[in-house]
Amino acid sequence: MVDSDTAETHWELSKDDSQMLLARLFPDEVVFRPISMGELFIKNQRNYYLMEQVFKNLVDKGLYNERERCWLGAPDLSATAATVREGPLADFFNSVIDCISDACRTGRPTRRWTADSSTCPLKRGDAVKKPDMSCWLAPGSEFDWRHLAAFAEVKNRGGKANEKSSYIETAGKASCLLYAQDGRHVALCFRILGSSIHLTIFDRGGSLSTCGYDINSEPHDFMRILISVTSAPHEILSFDTSITWEQQQCNSKTVGVKALNVQVDDTELSIKLDRVLFISDNLFGRGTMVWGGMIRGMQTRTREPVVMKDSWIDPLRKYTEGRILSILNVHRIEGVLTLVHEQQVKAPCLSAVANPPVNHSTHFVRAGLSQFKTSPYYLRVLSRIVTQPVGDLITDFSCLGELLVAFLDYVVAHKNVVEVTHILHRDISLFNLFLADVTQRNDHKEFIEMASLPKEAWVELCEQIAKL
Repeated sequence: MVDSDTAETHWELSKDDSQMLLARLFPDEVVFRPISMGELFIKNQRNYYLMEQVFKNLVDKGLYNERERCWLGAPDLSATAATVREGPLADFFNSVIDCISDACRTGRPTRRWTADSSTCPLKRGDAVKKPDMSCWLAPGSEFDWRHLAAFAEVKNRGGKANEKSSYIETAGKASCLLYAQDGRHVALCFRILGSSIHLTIFDRGGSLSTCGYDINSEPHDFMRILISVTSAPHEILSFDTSITWEQQQCNSKTVGVKALNVQVDDTELSIKLDRVLFISDNLFGRGTMVWGGMIRGMQTRTREPVVMKDSWIDPLRKYTEGRILSILNVHRIEGVLTLVHEQQVKAPCLSAVANPPVNHSTHFVRAGLSQFKTSPYYLRVLSRIVTQPVGDLITDFSCLGELLVAFLDYVVAHKNVVEVTHILHRDISLFNLFLADVTQRNDHKEFIEMASLPKEAWVELCEQIAKL
């Protein structure tokens, strides 16, 4: 599936486009700032460091030999070298990162690479999919896909066959990463083929890979890729910064909950998300994430349960899910959700050099590349809706009577939608059918009468429904 589904929207970038992508996403003013302290602090007159400054510092320390054009301490990456190189590579990556951190001290997180995941599966994922190398969001993180910042796949040599197989393996693991981390929209990873490193990016529009950069003979490009991903802040790793973590007390324990504020008309509302209801396991497409939580006004203590749904939608479609719900609400169609809020999410998308926050879009990464007009991808923007009431999936019905009544409600609701608004739901599935408590419900006598049942059966069925 990964082989066929992702190949159509994967871009293998040329050397020029690769340089353009790295310059667009990870320029010096993004990678080497903010300036704090460090060995280069006194020598610098800007508010960020230059790659050339940082690289010269590593040369002066003896970490890189310019004459031999090789890193001192790097493992042998030739095709004839030892086949097990994940551990030495992780140690080498950490030594480079430590030297850069000592030189710059940008205040960015200093994450660590390990190779333990090459032999031990991570929790909350497919046991078969073990990253060769893992970069963790925080020191001492639990061995879990939820705590992974990035990962790398390692092959002992290059070539077309290994490039293809490494991409397929990486795509499967990127799917695990995005499935485990709700609120993250892009997976950044390395593919190391022999002595070359490729940066591969997966988002909801497709994927793209830079050309291979030789770790030894192209040290500037290698450093930019390594430090950009390893020390990137959360917004560069494409965590949704419109959602923040807050600590609150629950049953005498301090727990973290996700929180955000939304504007409804002239009122600012606070939402606390306390559970994940659904997250899509598809690598591309809508990438739907659904949370349950509570909403309240900033000036009141009244809280109400809500559902928040994020999905990547086609911005060229005339009728979004939120717009359809608003139309149905205006016509007071029973049996459909009430739309509380709709927005296109704005945030810095992968690049901190973007001007004021823009809509999360798959267009952003690709717009500056020469392949933009010829390579296919899915144009998507991140849409968010907040709805009420909160319900259970139809599969959680308690008895056959409840299931019967629920399906009567569904049929009547869809019938009314078509007749009143001329809108036909074209994606009915079990994930779109819910059970919710209501204070007053319709017994559907008129609808049951259309079934041409005998009078006695019709009366008996109506009585039974009324008692449910």
